[in-house]
Amino acid sequence: MSTYDKPSITTDAARRAIDAAIAKANENGVAVSVAVTDEAGHLKAFVRMDGASFAAGRIAEDKAYTAAAFGVPTQQWFSILEGDKPLRDGMLTSIDRLSTLGGGVAIMAGGKIAGAIGVSGGTYDQDHASAQAGADAVSS
Repeated sequence: MSTYDKPSITTDAARRAIDAAIAKANENGVAVSVAVTDEAGHLKAFVRMDGASFAAGRIAEDKAYTAAAFGVPTQQWFSILEGDKPLRDGMLTSIDRLSTLGGGVAIMAGGKIAGAIGVSGGTYDQDHASAQAGADAVSS
């Protein structure tokens, strides 16, 4: 049999990532939802801060899913797709849950994707900063 090992974020690390993201959101004065997925994009942990919109929850999950699936921060997707109409049209219509909004960042372990974090509720820059803080807190 042929197999390979791949890293996957632990529940403890997912909680630490959420705590770091919430701390950054608090610094920015915004109420957000934070979703952490494993390396396959499956939800591992989730928090919706008091005052965060209900819609922000699903958006945060989609941002995390996109970052886990592709390993690219979601805020980079707009510029990636901007100059490539066939790719843009194909990606946006054929890949369910793809998010091009800032706030999704892969969580890395030894150069491999171990999970991802998605944040929604602020501006895309605020969401990205919170997601990056969460990822930085647990990536190696």
